[in-house]
This record gives sequence, C-alpha cells and structure tokens, in this order.
Amino acid sequence: MSLRLYAICLGLVTNLGKSTGTFSPRADHEHLLNTRERIINDLHTYIIEEERKLSSIKRLYRLYKEEHEIALENISYYLNHPINVFTLTKRLTTDLDHLKNIILSGTEYTNKLTRNHDDLNYPSMSDLSNAAQVLLRLQVIYNLSVEELAQGTLSSDVYTLPMTSGDCYELGKISYGNSDYLTASMWMIQAFQIYNKEKVPLPFNETDIFENLLAAFYRGHRQKAQRWIQNALDNDNQDLRHMTMDRMVSILHMTTAQYRKRTGKHRAILDLFTASCRGELDISPNLSNRLVCRLLRDSHPFLKIAPYKIEMLHQNPDVILFHDVLSHGEIEYLKRIASPSLIKSIVHGERQSLSFRDSKSAVLRDNDFKLVARITHRVRRMTGLNMHYNEPLQVTNYGVGGHYGPHHDSIVEKDTVNGYIKLRIATVMFYMSDVTEGGATVFPELGLRVLPVKGTALFWFNMHKSGKTDKALLHGACPFLRGTKWVANKWIAYLGQEFTRPCEPGDEAQHNKRKRRPILKNNPKIRNNA
Repeated sequence: MSLRLYAICLGLVTNLGKSTGTFSPRADHEHLLNTRERIINDLHTYIIEEERKLSSIKRLYRLYKEEHEIALENISYYLNHPINVFTLTKRLTTDLDHLKNIILSGTEYTNKLTRNHDDLNYPSMSDLSNAAQVLLRLQVIYNLSVEELAQGTLSSDVYTLPMTSGDCYELGKISYGNSDYLTASMWMIQAFQIYNKEKVPLPFNETDIFENLLAAFYRGHRQKAQRWIQNALDNDNQDLRHMTMDRMVSILHMTTAQYRKRTGKHRAILDLFTASCRGELDISPNLSNRLVCRLLRDSHPFLKIAPYKIEMLHQNPDVILFHDVLSHGEIEYLKRIASPSLIKSIVHGERQSLSFRDSKSAVLRDNDFKLVARITHRVRRMTGLNMHYNEPLQVTNYGVGGHYGPHHDSIVEKDTVNGYIKLRIATVMFYMSDVTEGGATVFPELGLRVLPVKGTALFWFNMHKSGKTDKALLHGACPFLRGTKWVANKWIAYLGQEFTRPCEPGDEAQHNKRKRRPILKNNPKIRNNA
C-alpha cells in the first residue's frame, strides 16, 4: 500500500472518530457523505495516476526486454553499432533514473529495481555523453538522416529498435552543448514527433521540447522565425504548433542542403576530411590512368624469390599498398598479445583533445616477441629503409565510431629546451581487420581514400628528401559505421637513412610544382563494398 493511499484511509478513520458535540444523525451523515465523496475522488485520481505509472513501467519493461533479446541473438554484432551503444548506455543512466522516479517511493524494492546492485557495472553520465558524441560524429561526417537514425537505420540497414522520444531529446541537448544548433534542432523536432505518438509520462513534456528547439533554432534563424515560433509557444493550439514545426522542418532541410553543397568547395581541412570520408573526393583521371600494380623485387635480395605484390595508389607523393603481408594467424597473435596492454591513445603535439582521437593502443617491442622482430625485418625488405632506429610496433584498436582526425606523422616529439626533434621519415600501416562500412584512411589533400583490407599494409614517406614535412601527406582515420577496426603502425625514423634516402635540399620545391589537387566525385559512396 502506498503512502498516499495510507493517508487517505487514515484520514477516513480520523474523521470517523471525531466528536462535534450535540448534533443530529442526519447532519452527521451528511458530513460523512461529503467525506466519502472526497475519498472517492481521491481514489479515482490515485487509480488514474497509478495506472499511468504502471503503464510507464510496463513500457520500459517491454523496451528493456525487447532490446535485450535482440542483443542476445548476436552480442558482438549488436555492440558494434553506435545506435545500440548509445541506447544501451542511456537505458542504464537517464532512463533508469526516470524509472526510479516513477516507482512508488517508500517501498523496499525501489533500490533493488534501480542501482543497488554492487556486483554489476553501471555506465556514468560521461559514458552516455561519449556514446552520444560517437553517434553525432557519424551523423555529421557521413551526412546521415536524423529520421533514419531515429528509426534505428544506419546507411539503409536497420540494426535495432527505433529510438524513443527521450533518446532523440537527449541527442538534441548534447548537440546544443556542442554548439551544433542545426543538428540540435533536427533532433528536437524528431523528439517532438515521436513524443506525440508515445502518449506516456516522461521526465519532459512538449513545452520542454519546444523551448529547447527554440533556443537552438534562434541561433541560426533568429530574425527569420522569431515571431511565429513565439506565437506557437504562447498558444496551446496543437494545429498551430504542428504548422510551426512543419515550417521549421522545411527551413532546416533547406539549410542542410545548402551546407552539403558547400562541402567540397570550402578548403578548410575538416571539410576536406569529412568530404574524403564520404568518398566525395577523388584523384584526377590523368593520375589514376598511370597507377599500376606490380611485383616488388628490387628492395632486397630475398624478394628475387618471394616478391611483394604492390599497388600504386598515388604518385608524387607516392602512396603504396602492399598486399598479403600479414597472415591471419599472425594478426590473431598480435591482437592476443596486445589486448592486455591496450590503453587510451594519446596525441603528440598541441591537439590533444579526446574528440580528435578515439582509440586504444599497445606498444610491442622487438626484444619481447619474435613475431614483432620478424615484422620489423619484413618492413626493411618492403621499404629498403634502415630499421636500426625504428620505433616499437604500435597496435591500435578503434572502438565503435573510433577515429583519428587529420594529422602529419613526421614530428612526434619536440624538446624546445635542448633543441631535440624526433622525426619519422615514413609510415607503414598494417590493416589487421576488414571494416564493413566506413573506417577509411584518407589523405584529404590528395583526394585519396583507402579502405581497410585485412592483411594489407599502406606505406608512404612523411618527409621530402630535404628533411621537411610533406604537407600533402596529411591523413586521418575516418570513423566506421559497422564492424571493428585493428591496425598496427610501424614508424620509421629519419635518423639512419643517410645512405638509403640521401638528403636533397630543395626537393620539396620540385614536388610542389607537380602537386595535384583532388576533384569532386559525382556519386560518392560510403559502403566499402561499393
């Protein structure tokens, strides 16, 4: 029995026990009728409220149960999708808090049904924010539709149940916190549309959605829409609100279309990076016609009998893809020995924000593992470079939506006091997994997009022969929409290459004369099998 019902019954007993002195039975009975009427009204209100609460609890129960059953069908597949990671984290944070609020207070089961499980792990609000940031990053980089994401769809494939209005509302608030007001407005509109279909008690209402939408929408359309949005807020007329919402949807879609047309023409690095991830840029036809595949035999005597298969992806600067350089067994062994040591990847230099790089890495040294030493010798044969001063092999695992923003590999450490600079002349990146969708390595300045293929290795020089950084080799790792991504990097030191790659002052000037700009594609693709 709830405290409220107990209070109602207690009030009845107390009133019955009161004495008012001399009175007629009829008058007393009339008061009792008034008391009973009050109790009836209170009970009616109580029953309606309890039924609404029970309906909300049942709804959350069905949602938790249905999503969990889907997850158990294929746990690995389920957890590899950012929508599922976000909704799972939200169910165990803000949704669980909402459940606690609607459960009857004062019962011994309240804590048992919420967070009083010491043997279990619960995500934090920071975890929820990170999961949302991953989903929002994918949405922005790949121009994903808010409507399709809300339906549980990523790039035409349905991965999970549709989102709730609370899920969309949360994403809208986080987008606003990121100052992405266009995205925040779209998610708030989606929350509004779903909210009116759910018809269940939630920790926010239609007015809350409108006020958040208003705050985001005013940032970009203050003068254009202030009057009619305010009218909709001040008026409880549902038709007026829906008409206002339709107007906002129209304006926001037009704004999004204009933004997409601008992308690719704007020369900002991040715009080039996102356009490259979407496959909107390409190398020029004149260059692509000269790219070839061949057998590499001349960088080491061993290759006379066992040449490497190489594919030229770009010339001047050269970007080369080596095929079949790591076996499945070697890859699985590297994953196994690296996994216990994986820690959050760091970014050398000034840009060390969490949003710039999202991965975990482990360092494997030649002296600790025979396979790692063999890989170092393999890189020597592949590149013809001196490996005496080589860095350890770095194995990296990208989580759901993991990425690495555009950067150069040439300078890794700089000591301004002692004048010491550690330089990387070249990079060899081994792909240790296939990625179903997204996850490309892109070179925005070249218009080059390389999709991961398990067992291959990508090679390029970070520096001109003059010793200066090759700015055209700016590169980054795009977030992936499905699957998992493992890579291993071998960075080759500038030191010790005096005879293998002699210095040529002024080399970068000749290179810049022949520098080629990327071109726009007509029909870009995101899917890796396209």
